[in-house]
Amino acid sequence: MPLRLFGWQGTGKYRSCPACEQKIAADATFCPFCYMVIRSEGAADLREHLQGGRIPSDVYLLRKMQVEDGNTGPVLLHSAEPVVADSSPPPPSPQPDPATPDPGPAPAPEADPPQLSIPAVGEPGPPPPPRSVTPVRSPQWKGIFSFFKFEAPLPPATASIDDLPALLRWMLERDPLIPNNLERLETLHAAVFPAGPAAGLGYEQHLLLQIQDDLLLHAAQEPLDTHLVQLSATYRHAAATYHAAANKEGGEANAALWQMSSLASRLRVEAWVYRSRYDARPGAGRPRRPRTSGD
Repeated sequence: MPLRLFGWQGTGKYRSCPACEQKIAADATFCPFCYMVIRSEGAADLREHLQGGRIPSDVYLLRKMQVEDGNTGPVLLHSAEPVVADSSPPPPSPQPDPATPDPGPAPAPEADPPQLSIPAVGEPGPPPPPRSVTPVRSPQWKGIFSFFKFEAPLPPATASIDDLPALLRWMLERDPLIPNNLERLETLHAAVFPAGPAAGLGYEQHLLLQIQDDLLLHAAQEPLDTHLVQLSATYRHAAATYHAAANKEGGEANAALWQMSSLASRLRVEAWVYRSRYDARPGAGRPRRPRTSGD
């Protein structure tokens, strides 16, 4: 089972990514923050890391060369054969000779009579011209919306809160997106919650209680849909906080990573419960708001 925790490498040697300047493992073949391929074998490693998913468009904002230098992007695609404007003046029109009489307008050429093709009795006529069919585009699952996409093997259908422990265990073992490096997550949980009621729970039990509270507070479809859309916005903010604190040591980086991993897990599990209950994707009927530089 691959251990997924947002690209954490688990080694003690680091260097800076040449694109986004984030701290990465010294032997990394690609950057887990901006997905820049660093060595030739990094393309295959990146495909394995993504588990068939797409690179979120948000990560390119991390690359310093694209943020600070406007001349590096975006790249505009042009046609293969560009049209070159002709700057030469048009040739002069011929002037009539005054000594030559005007012959008058030229007679129009006789048009050939149209040839009608009459099919024989019992012979099918020509096929009708093909109709233009607009291709149906598949939905785009980018960025945060990839948490709402599920492919085979699908989790067990879960509509009841009583079935959540089995669902969470299934996702930790088989789901391609949910963070599942439990050893690392338990270490983070102990560092972020050294005392108090949460300290005795552990990561998995604490996460399960959060999910149960969310589903109890938002028991109907519309409140749960609104909650998941708002939780997505909270995850975006947590991801930005984590990237800003990734190079820092101590409690700030641990708290940011705990927040990001727990929000991702809540989104993933609760989105499947929503689909099991209502056979729909969260936020499917909402208009997409325009993206801003702060997203």
